[in-house]
Amino acid sequence: MDFIQYLDGLGTGCEIGVIKMDIEGEELDILDALLSRRDLLARIEHIFAETHERQIPDQKERVFKLKARIANVHRPRINLDWN
Repeated sequence: MDFIQYLDGLGTGCEIGVIKMDIEGEELDILDALLSRRDLLARIEHIFAETHERQIPDQKERVFKLKARIANVHRPRINLDWN
């Protein structure tokens, strides 16, 4: 399932309180896609995602860059350290 397409299908009037992701390394692709869609971000209040840079060392740099991108995002509140 394409998660971004799923969120689009909910319609513009649908507010999303919480998205919680633990999908073994695939979180980064979804978060990158969401950060490119300000229209979807504006409808989400909180995102909690577990990153796997400790278990998947190749992701360390990508997680670092993602954290820099979300530093200036005020909505939704994005927590990458919820585990």
